[in-house]
Amino acid sequence: MKILGDRLALSATDLSAHLGCHHLTQQNLRAARGELERPYFDDPTLEVLRQKGIEHEAQYLQHLKSQGLSVIELPEHAATPKDTLAAMHEGADVIFQAALDDGRWRGRADFLLKAAGASGLGDYHYEVVDTKLARETRAGTVLQLCLYAELVGQMQGRRPDRIMVVSPGKGFEPEIFRVDHYYAYYQLVKRRLDEAAAFDPGNAPVEETYPEPCARGRARSAPCHVLAAPSSSSSLVCDQSVKSARCRLSGSSVMPVMAHPDTGNPSSTARSQASVQ
Repeated sequence: MKILGDRLALSATDLSAHLGCHHLTQQNLRAARGELERPYFDDPTLEVLRQKGIEHEAQYLQHLKSQGLSVIELPEHAATPKDTLAAMHEGADVIFQAALDDGRWRGRADFLLKAAGASGLGDYHYEVVDTKLARETRAGTVLQLCLYAELVGQMQGRRPDRIMVVSPGKGFEPEIFRVDHYYAYYQLVKRRLDEAAAFDPGNAPVEETYPEPCARGRARSAPCHVLAAPSSSSSLVCDQSVKSARCRLSGSSVMPVMAHPDTGNPSSTARSQASVQ
């Protein structure tokens, strides 16, 4: 979450954070406005996990190259959406570190893989693939990838049908999720984040929120502190524990999705959540 001029730019991380706790969204907004300082949090264990994630990503990239696929590697922190679109028009089999931005929402997809099927690019289009260390794909990951799919769809004139997650220990075989199975729920969470993070350039007061019950049902008796998230300098976490700093939107129909790989039969939970919109 960043303020760029007179607008607030949101990311996929902000989306998954809001799914966990809308108080966290307000803390992030205050930090973006300079009302809170983002303290530094040092955790060697999480640094090791971050490095393992980088290694897993590099191994998957090498795996794709070993298949004889053409790869365009964009600079991780310097690439722009224009660079991504140019690579898409070039028709590479794989685009690594694809920068995505529609002016409001931003993200960086680990990989875009070329797939058959007409789009504004020609007789092909791109699908989004993310590498994760987690053995089980989390709801926040699916929502993040839905955002990437939407942004990629805007660029190529066709929303991809699938999003994929590559975890370790599976021979680089991706878990496949059908975008349509989760898209309505994604739009609901995204819209609620948009409303919660409404930005007033005149610095109107941020809505007061309170730390919510965590997933185990324990309510905080005092306002939470904010800690710099170890894996990202752009977000804050509630002071419960770094490993379990996940809350739920209590008192509403919005609950974390149980993400399941595509088997042709999405979970009934996901279906019922998608119908809420």
